[in-house]
Amino acid sequence: MLREYVRDASGQFAETGESRRAAEKIAKESTAGERAQISRLSTSRARELQKKALAQGGLTYDMVNDAFPEKGFAVSIHPEQEEVVKGVLPDDTLERYANEHAAFMEKNPGANVGIWYDAAADKWYFDVTHVEPDRDRAIELGKAHNQEGIYDLEKGETIIVKDADKRRL
Repeated sequence: MLREYVRDASGQFAETGESRRAAEKIAKESTAGERAQISRLSTSRARELQKKALAQGGLTYDMVNDAFPEKGFAVSIHPEQEEVVKGVLPDDTLERYANEHAAFMEKNPGANVGIWYDAAADKWYFDVTHVEPDRDRAIELGKAHNQEGIYDLEKGETIIVKDADKRRL
């Protein structure tokens, strides 16, 4: 069964036991459990980042360090945090998404804002991502969390992990 995750009115979704265990494992591996305070993303910085995402088809943004991870594989392990926008992206989308999910990211060390444009589906995916150093592990996590793909930060390439007949086009 294919599912597309979106937030309900309360913004909450339940995770399966397997999803939660994988998310907790990668969060523990990402840092030593330190929690950093995440500041709200300003309108000007959000627009700058969204412009960058539009130009390159996405990005992975570390709100804690105001940085872009350069190595590893960005993978979403929190599908309940995913938001999908079809077609043209409204100017305030990144600012709203990042600020609405800042508290969740504070509680999940190593969490980043991830944006990816799937040209075949004409959809923008906003999610909370983690950077996994191991390609095979990232693919495994992507498949386990029903993701379309993962992103190789060093090569700048999307790796589709879902079978073609199961893609959400």
